[in-house]
Amino acid sequence: MEVHVTPETAKKLKDLATTSGCAPEDIVEDALAGYLEEVASVRKTLDSRYDDLKSGRVKPIDGEEAFRKLREKSDVGDRADERLRSIPMRSPISTRFGSTSRTRTSMRPTGLSRTSIPHSLRSLDHHKLDIDART
Repeated sequence: MEVHVTPETAKKLKDLATTSGCAPEDIVEDALAGYLEEVASVRKTLDSRYDDLKSGRVKPIDGEEAFRKLREKSDVGDRADERLRSIPMRSPISTRFGSTSRTRTSMRPTGLSRTSIPHSLRSLDHHKLDIDART
């Protein structure tokens, strides 16, 4: 089979082949095989969802209602974040070796605000990692 690509794609393929040491034909074969697997998986998922709708196992909801529910979930998460921010960041710890204090540091990347994080990823924001640092 012969595959025709644009000059730009051909250059990218040639560059990748050069840097990876793989033959261009192998790269195309791998890429196409992965793509076809993904398309088959998506097709299977869509067929299953359609069958669920058609059989009545699930009921469709209006798009506006779906967005309303997502906004409500986001608002609940925003309120939970506010409650978490009100928790003191220093708490005493008693050990058998004496008392000390622990500082919890939020791992939210600098430069990102809550509004710059897409709604689809905001649920991940509720699972912040804490680092214990003894002071």
